[in-house]
Amino acid sequence: MTKSLLLVAYAFPPYGAVGARRAAKLAKFLPEFGWQVRVLTVSIAEYPESWIDSTSGRDDAASADVHRTRALHWRRVREDGARWLPYLVPAIVRSVRQARPDVVLITCGPFFQLAVTPLLSLWKVPYVLDFRDPWVTGGLRPVARNHGARLRRALAKAVERHAVLHAASIVVVSRPLREAYRTAYPQLPPERFAVVPNGYDPADFAQAGAVRWAVPTLLYAGKFTTSLGLRNPRPLLEAIRLLRAEGLEVCLVHLGDKEAAFTSVVDELQLADAVKSTGPLPYAETLSYCKGADILVVIGGGSSGEQTGKVFDYIGAGRPILALAREDSDLGSIVSSLPQGRVLANGDARRVAEAIRTALKAPPRGSGADPDPRFLRRTIARDLARVLERSLPRRREERQPPAGTQATTP
Repeated sequence: MTKSLLLVAYAFPPYGAVGARRAAKLAKFLPEFGWQVRVLTVSIAEYPESWIDSTSGRDDAASADVHRTRALHWRRVREDGARWLPYLVPAIVRSVRQARPDVVLITCGPFFQLAVTPLLSLWKVPYVLDFRDPWVTGGLRPVARNHGARLRRALAKAVERHAVLHAASIVVVSRPLREAYRTAYPQLPPERFAVVPNGYDPADFAQAGAVRWAVPTLLYAGKFTTSLGLRNPRPLLEAIRLLRAEGLEVCLVHLGDKEAAFTSVVDELQLADAVKSTGPLPYAETLSYCKGADILVVIGGGSSGEQTGKVFDYIGAGRPILALAREDSDLGSIVSSLPQGRVLANGDARRVAEAIRTALKAPPRGSGADPDPRFLRRTIARDLARVLERSLPRRREERQPPAGTQATTP
């Protein structure tokens, strides 16, 4: 029997962020496992214009039942989930009354949208949390330097605590993050926490050509500075300088915005002629660049639970992968499990240079990969469907809103 799912996702195509692709792929594949998906998201106008990507998730979202709302615009409210909340609440009311979902899945960040969970608890609507990134638990804890920052952190702790304690299941993307949540909430049974990683869809690569370069090319996709800290590019750039001093004209292609933490090191090491920054690219074009590179580079930020979305696109591209990360991290364990993967601590430029040299001497691999079933988006959707099944209420009448509850129009 087909079940009904309300998927609450701030990030959804044509938004070009990684989180939008996760939501879109769930909307694409969950129907194969018996779930009818209704998506609740924000208006396209709420996304930064530079992040609109008409190629990202276009086909995935084509058949989805998508409902969009506005978000609040007030300079004192900066977190996207908090801006969405005044419009999300009445939209949730309408969706629960109209669609009568068996389960609500809230994927985040942003995070303050989780403040809707008391309403779901009141109505006895089971909900599942999908933490693509850590929030209070497992995340960085910056020093609260003023009253406003302390208040925001206290509010975040309260919202996360209620959301987690009353959730039917809590999904995270890595084993270390699951352990962090189990430790933070020991009163909950361990089986309530599940790991459902990110992944890739071979269909996205089928039509992507391979962008080739005249010289050996390393490729890094995405940001160096993130909310979880700096992915330090210095050892990689110093390794490139060492190789070029030996006569190996290797270059680095960076797909993403220029960042001071990166460009300052490039200038210091006088590597401007060895580095090309493309700026943000449409997703389909990003995949073409990945398929044509000689080595795909991912840099960890130092967290054991870190699992960057780009590594799964790298796996789909089928090219050699060099991870400069902790070997005991989730990122390190994924890359080291691949036949084309190599993991090194991000520190010794000479070791990095040697790893690059070795990879370039290896027999060439064709672009495109034999699908790794562990990380296929269809596999991810199947695993999440199992979590949703465990979250179903025993009786449908247990999850209906109180009689006479009225939805309001934003």
